[in-house]
Amino acid sequence: MSLRTNERTALRRGILFVLGLTLWRVILLIFDRTELFVDEAQYWFWGQNLDFGYYSKPPLIAWIIRAVTDLAGSDSPFWVRLPAPLFHMGTALVLMAVARRLYGLRAAAWAGPVYVTLPMVSVGAALFSTDTPMLFFHALAILLWLKLQQRTTVPLAAALGFAVGLGLMAKYAMIYFVLGAGLAGLFIPAARIPRPAALIAAAVALAVIAPNIWWNIRTGGITIEHMLYNAEWHAAGAAPGLAGALRFLAEQFVVFGPIMFAAYLLLILRTPFGLRLPHAGLLLWLSAPVTMLMAAQGTLGSANANWGVAAYTGASVLVTAWLLARARALLWLGQGLHLLLALALPILTALAPDLRRDDGRQWLHRYLGRAETSQTLARTARENGLDIIVSASRDLAADLHYTLRERRELKLYALPRPGFPASYYEQRFPVPPDTDRPVLLASLNRPPACATRVLARWTPQDGALAGRVILASLVAPDCLKMLLREGLQ
Repeated sequence: MSLRTNERTALRRGILFVLGLTLWRVILLIFDRTELFVDEAQYWFWGQNLDFGYYSKPPLIAWIIRAVTDLAGSDSPFWVRLPAPLFHMGTALVLMAVARRLYGLRAAAWAGPVYVTLPMVSVGAALFSTDTPMLFFHALAILLWLKLQQRTTVPLAAALGFAVGLGLMAKYAMIYFVLGAGLAGLFIPAARIPRPAALIAAAVALAVIAPNIWWNIRTGGITIEHMLYNAEWHAAGAAPGLAGALRFLAEQFVVFGPIMFAAYLLLILRTPFGLRLPHAGLLLWLSAPVTMLMAAQGTLGSANANWGVAAYTGASVLVTAWLLARARALLWLGQGLHLLLALALPILTALAPDLRRDDGRQWLHRYLGRAETSQTLARTARENGLDIIVSASRDLAADLHYTLRERRELKLYALPRPGFPASYYEQRFPVPPDTDRPVLLASLNRPPACATRVLARWTPQDGALAGRVILASLVAPDCLKMLLREGLQ
């Protein structure tokens, strides 16, 4: 059997691996007993109120969830989350095409399985987040960009622009592709695409993202304001600190995997001394600036572990090719560790309510117990003749809207706080200031001082809200007006 035949066999096996693991995730998703996380419930709710932008993110994830749940005729967690493993499967297959173009069939055979088993992907395939569609379009943009370096056509240039635009509509972190491709073109002549193709791609991308830009202008740039607030740039006088950068980098050993991230850091450090690997500079320009910018962000304020994932489309191909050529045993070891997590995590979600630590706390407590709280609040409202529930917490508001989606007799609002709204619910669904009848106010840890009385008070022993006091307070119109002026003190 020729070497070429062996490589094609390996490529087919790689594709089958990606498809097989995706099938495993989809089948086990049927038995998933976790509840929608706060962000997932929020994205679902966005989809019930279609728009060109939302409080904290661009709109694509909401559109996807709405399309899937409408086609399925169900809003169950299975259908809300189903796009996640499918998008990651698509990303893995696209990265196989990228690896094949840059490093040949054997690297392609590894690139898909390596990506689809990364720790960040195993988690991202179980929970639907904005990173997931963004990574798919990021990988697709890399592939189209590479093709344009070899052959310039209007359809290819337009497709690149469409991929970039849709990536931006998924998450603004897609801009890192534009940054990386621009830097690569600046320093590597072979990475440049002809100016007409770049202009066509830019025009198409701008046309795709234009509705969201207009939405931001129309709403006073609330998404941008939220991003700055989330990054803690609003904190006047915040001192830069090396600890934030080190914490972010340490978290990447979990996000990308310990062996993969260690190899990636080694490649970045070796770059000034030359790497004997074709296209290494091109892929590093696509990835390293993201990691360095997020580490720098960690010194200025907050840098969440997932903020650097845009680096790992290009980086996963690069590290895979390098380990395949230089340290295949480490590649096998890393892949084995990642595969164990990839196979185990869907099983853990099926057993989630029963899995407990030594102290009795559920391992996956963040994804449990919210629906029971919402049902208790609804029952308390009904028993006291109330049809309005006002939430003083984003966590409570997110699940109330999802869990009580069939309870049309209940009106659900958020209690806005003075100043910048703290959530989508405060921005778009604040309690009307002219409400003229008592309401049930749902809050955590403390009731309003002006409440008529506390209707229910309990402390869950399990789930996301374990140990926190949940209060259902009867609030009269005058008290509500005071809370709207002064907030919940």
